[in-house]
Amino acid sequence: MTDTVARPAGHLVPADAFAAVRARWLPLVALLALVVLGVAAALAGDAPPELFLVLLYVPLLAWTGWAAWRHGIRLRTFFRRPRIGRYWVVVAGMTVALFVFSLGASSITSALLPGYTDQAQVDADAGVPILALSLVILPPVIEELVFRGMLLERWAVKWRLGVAVVVQAVAFGILHVDPVGAGVFGVVMALMYVRCRSLWVPMAMHAANNGTVLLAVLLAGDAAADTTAPDAVTAIVTGLVALAVSGPFVALFVWRNWPTAQSLTPYEVAEFGDTALPPRHLGAVTVVAGPYGIAGQRGRLWLQQTGITVMAGRISRASLTSAPYPAVAGLEVAPDLAWIRLVAHDGAVLQLRFGTRTRRARQGAVAALQERLAAGATG
Repeated sequence: MTDTVARPAGHLVPADAFAAVRARWLPLVALLALVVLGVAAALAGDAPPELFLVLLYVPLLAWTGWAAWRHGIRLRTFFRRPRIGRYWVVVAGMTVALFVFSLGASSITSALLPGYTDQAQVDADAGVPILALSLVILPPVIEELVFRGMLLERWAVKWRLGVAVVVQAVAFGILHVDPVGAGVFGVVMALMYVRCRSLWVPMAMHAANNGTVLLAVLLAGDAAADTTAPDAVTAIVTGLVALAVSGPFVALFVWRNWPTAQSLTPYEVAEFGDTALPPRHLGAVTVVAGPYGIAGQRGRLWLQQTGITVMAGRISRASLTSAPYPAVAGLEVAPDLAWIRLVAHDGAVLQLRFGTRTRRARQGAVAALQERLAAGATG
């Protein structure tokens, strides 16, 4: 085991790149943008609200660009050629199924919360260019880049890919007036990204979904204003029928494409190959004993591609100590899984105590470590 020197943020290896991203700053950026745009909308008077929706995406794109530059993330990796082939049939079918599912979920939501969903009405008077930009171009590009790109990759490193799929979908749903439909949409888009290994596919599906909505609004025109809205019972029944028709297809797709605990993200596949073990964050640890005089220091334990690393903290990310997998001769685990002890071939010992983690979480951490040690020993 060898001590290491902290690397500059701009030269982090890919496994560290998303580990260093701080997603907590994104909601603050979005909130500040909403406040600024709200003031601008009040001062602008009769300007179409869709115009300010366009401007809302500017800070999201700025955060993405800053995070990528700050942590050495190659955004072009998100836009590799899709691995699709004849899978386009499934992509087309799921685009239709998701649209029907979203209609059903939206119908039920509007019946239960009519005042809440009114804010999502599209005003055809805003003009086709602004509507196309605010519905068909910017949301598919920026939302997929942020949620299915940056956030999914970040949370997959922090937890694992399956958890990241759920968390990013929940966040995506909360930010839409149809949280159920948008949440399920976010799950399917994430799985499409993982399956096809490119954001082009979810972007195209997202654009097709929003484009269909825009086309319906433009074709309806003034006739929509003269049409009496269905009563709540009719809207709920219609929504349930739509969910019953599309739900089985959506559920089957999710079941067949759900990632395992060892699934890699598309970014990790591009960097490490199909057979690599995914980097994992195992949480806070305290160094009980170590060969470098750092006993008692607290850090965060990472399983990276080449070895184990204990980093000093969220901000400095200085490496306290590290151990290449082939250098570890043995692993000892406490009966209650509270601590682990790594013994190197040269006799050096590194003992780490887990922070506040459940027993199940500690079991998963030990299993992940054992798996990587075995792979390192045989590799």
